[in-house]
Amino acid sequence: MLHTVPAQHLIKHAGALACALAPDGDCVVSAGLSMVALWEYGTWRPIWSTKIADEIFGVSFSPSGRIVSVACEGTVLCLSAADGSTKVRLAGPKRYIFRAVVDEADEFVVSAGDDRTVRLWDLSTGAQVSLFKAHKKAVLDVAFATGAKRFISVSADGQVMAWSTKNRAPDWATQVSTLPLTSCAVVGGLVLTAGTSRELCLLDVDSGVVRRKLPVAGADAARCAQFDNNTAVIGTKGQVQLVRLADGSVERELLGPTSVVWDLSSAPAERRVACASDGVFVWSDV
Repeated sequence: MLHTVPAQHLIKHAGALACALAPDGDCVVSAGLSMVALWEYGTWRPIWSTKIADEIFGVSFSPSGRIVSVACEGTVLCLSAADGSTKVRLAGPKRYIFRAVVDEADEFVVSAGDDRTVRLWDLSTGAQVSLFKAHKKAVLDVAFATGAKRFISVSADGQVMAWSTKNRAPDWATQVSTLPLTSCAVVGGLVLTAGTSRELCLLDVDSGVVRRKLPVAGADAARCAQFDNNTAVIGTKGQVQLVRLADGSVERELLGPTSVVWDLSSAPAERRVACASDGVFVWSDV
């Protein structure tokens, strides 16, 4: 019998397109309609909110929990998680930036852009360090590989690429689909990708070799997020599921969303999950 988990709370952030749980699970950031807000887990009181002039597409916590990176139209804003103040503003292309993530050392920021590029920034100075050009279409997501100066990008061209902070050419590139890949995550030694192909693809993080492809139910582009070394969180229109990486079987159904899932986030140590879908749903004890 399928185990279901009702949502613990719905954060009523109108037009929310992005969300992120802090690494320790103690707070949740929501973003959309030119507003970013941080909420305390449990009490659900707003800790701070910041008005953003540009359209927002993505939001992420740094692994340290000290920085909230906001991907906007033409810019990346790195905010203090403590008070929402702007630590650094990164001036990107005059195009959409879909995701920006910070590495474990709070040293670098990597962004995914509509201009088909991946950009590497120095967080302390705000200077662009490198510009990576290999994708043939818009880059839709990026993720750092845990404990390494390597990051992963996925694109509307259906390719997954791995990059090093020291090299401008990709370490490897794998064509996993002819359809757009909209989401990626790194779990242990695996890269997870999801998109409009209705499958979750698992690749070796070092070589790019496809280990397995798992079917994903749903009629919309999928989003994926890491959970632990054995499971991932998958979201499609109207559903969020915890899926076993070994065989793709559904371990838990997370109840609440009825429309498009725009973004997913998790705090595995606390077994918490959040998704942006007509507000931000939050689950605990998943």
